[in-house]
Amino acid sequence: MEYTTYANNNEYEVLLSGKLLFDDMPLFRKIIADFLSSKKASWIVDLTKLDFIDSAGLGLLLCIKEAADKGKNKISLRLGTDDKINEIMEISKFNQLIPFIE
Repeated sequence: MEYTTYANNNEYEVLLSGKLLFDDMPLFRKIIADFLSSKKASWIVDLTKLDFIDSAGLGLLLCIKEAADKGKNKISLRLGTDDKINEIMEISKFNQLIPFIE
C-alpha cells in the first residue's frame, strides 16, 4: 500500500492506493500519527485508489476510527467506483461504523 496526505481548512485526508493488508500496520501507525499531529477536526480516509482490502485491512481502518474517537475527531471514508471494494464495505456494514462520503 502507498498513501498520500492532504490538508485543508479543518480536514486532513489520506489517499490509500494499492492493497490494504495486515502487513501495512507499520504504515498505518504512521498515518495515525499524521492524523493526530495534523490537529484537524475532520479526518477522511480516501479509498478511491484502493485495489484490494481484506479483513485485516478493515481492522486497520478501525484503528484509525479508534484514534479519531479518542481525540473526538470526525472520521469518514470516501469510496470510489471499484465494485469489489464497495461490496466488501457493504457486506461488512462498515458504514455503520464509519460514515461514507462521496
